[in-house]
Amino acid sequence: MNLQQSCADGRLDDRIIYPLCRGQDETGAEVNAGDGVVARTVGGEIMAKVLARRNARTVELASLNPDYRVRSFRPGEITWIARIL
Repeated sequence: MNLQQSCADGRLDDRIIYPLCRGQDETGAEVNAGDGVVARTVGGEIMAKVLARRNARTVELASLNPDYRVRSFRPGEITWIARIL
């Protein structure tokens, strides 16, 4: 399955999206508060959000839609996070 098919089906497989969204070590794109990001949790959930806050104890991801609450994670709950360029 390719990326276009996955998007049309509403599914994004980690093997498809990971090469497109790599972390700072691989692309040099630093992730800062206020950046649009794509993140994957250890449970396999992939989401596009705004990085609200990130420190040693928490990663907070906010939705662009104000109807959705800010989601908080421990850093170990996030498999990877990448800035949307």
